[in-house]
Amino acid sequence: AESACDAMSRQPRAYPPLSGPKAHHVFISYKDSEMDAVFQTLLSTLSAMGLNVFNQKRDLAGHDVSLELMQKHAAGSQLVLALLSPDYFTSKFCRGELEGAKAAGVPIVPVFSGEHHLRSAMLVLLDEKEDPEKAAAVKAAFDENLIDINNGDHADTVAKDLNSKIIGRFLASSSADV
Repeated sequence: AESACDAMSRQPRAYPPLSGPKAHHVFISYKDSEMDAVFQTLLSTLSAMGLNVFNQKRDLAGHDVSLELMQKHAAGSQLVLALLSPDYFTSKFCRGELEGAKAAGVPIVPVFSGEHHLRSAMLVLLDEKEDPEKAAAVKAAFDENLIDINNGDHADTVAKDLNSKIIGRFLASSSADV
């Protein structure tokens, strides 16, 4: 049987062309030590849909990776997915990527892996008050809706949400635009 993600990835869709400073459709901001497997799954799904997704290991191979370089790539994308995890906001790179995207006016959509974290645990982050840098990054991430993008208990809903609440909302363009 075909999964909802497989069916979704084959649906033809027109995406805004990449031009000027926008080098990628999607930038996924995540804490590597916590979410690498989820990143790889999401990268595969979005790439199969025909989206150009920033991949640090591929796109920055042979470069010295700096906070400024990661901010530049986040700002140079049409959409940033903030793949939240318990220690996401402790990472200066994750915080910097969000700040870079927000400063450039790039939409930020906070997402989480329901197989790894409960929504209530993610919402605890909204109450951050001790660290102003962390609080600013949390605020930048939650300007949009929090969406579960990896949960086998409701894979069909996850696939539909990914397609309609994220891709359809931020990246699909009408046929007149292409």
